[in-house]
Amino acid sequence: RYSNGATPTSPINATAYSGSIQSIWARSGSEVWAVGGNGTVVRINNGTPSLITVPIAGTTKLTAVSGPPSTSSHVWVVGTAGFAMRFDGTAWTKLTTNVSVDLNSVAVVGESDVWMAGAAGVLLHWDGTRISPVLGPFANRNLIKLHVTESKNVWLVGSGRSIWRLEP
Repeated sequence: RYSNGATPTSPINATAYSGSIQSIWARSGSEVWAVGGNGTVVRINNGTPSLITVPIAGTTKLTAVSGPPSTSSHVWVVGTAGFAMRFDGTAWTKLTTNVSVDLNSVAVVGESDVWMAGAAGVLLHWDGTRISPVLGPFANRNLIKLHVTESKNVWLVGSGRSIWRLEP
């Protein structure tokens, strides 16, 4: 953790987690989430990390985490083999994506506006009710990272030195 201009001297967790951390996302300076292998979910609240047990994640490699800005309490996580789940502030729910490829990135604009990208050119959108595929010119490329500033401004990068901007 880099805080108040001080160079980090040690990790904030005393011991390493069983699954390597793959992604980190901060809603604010006091609320941070990290995810990784073996279903690892960590919430860092005011600088104190807590390992969260999420039975529906099992030992899935979790690859990305994101959520809407404050004041929302929602958190979205994606992983291998089309895995997606969300936290509504109280409970975790596993979602049906209807894909079996690895999901690499998730970007959340709002509680009913979530984008997910992954291998084999898979791009998905949650509209508050269901997850639907979004067709694009991605062919079979591995979509690695999403950045969404609003639903009409979706950026993706992927294999083959690809950069796309979607304006659905």
